[in-house]
Amino acid sequence: MRIASLRRSAFIAGIAALAGCTRAASGGDLDAFMTKSKALTGYADLDAQLGATYFQIAGASAPDRAILTLWYTGIDGAKATTVTWLQALAWRACSFTKPPSQCAAPGSWHYKP
Repeated sequence: MRIASLRRSAFIAGIAALAGCTRAASGGDLDAFMTKSKALTGYADLDAQLGATYFQIAGASAPDRAILTLWYTGIDGAKATTVTWLQALAWRACSFTKPPSQCAAPGSWHYKP
C-alpha cells in the first residue's frame, strides 16, 4: 500500500477545514481573524499588533491563501509593499537561517566580533 505524501500547507489547510476555519471572520472580528490565522499557520503566539495590521489589509473575507501569504512573507501583495521583514513567519519556518539584516551569533560563518 502506497501512502501519498502531503505538503505541510495542504495538511494545515485540511486541519483548518476540520476545525471550521475555512470561512473568514464574520462581521470583521479581529479575534476571529487571529484564531483563524493561528489555525492556518500552526503558530499560537502570533503578534497581535501585526495581526491587526494584516486584518486591515486582508479584510474579513480574505481567503486562506491570502492570510497565509501575509503571515509567511510579510508582504501585502495587492500593494506590493513590505509590511514586515523580521517578523515574517518564513524565518521561523526555516530554522536554519535568519533574516539577512540580523546579526549572526558567535560560531556562525559570517560572525565578526
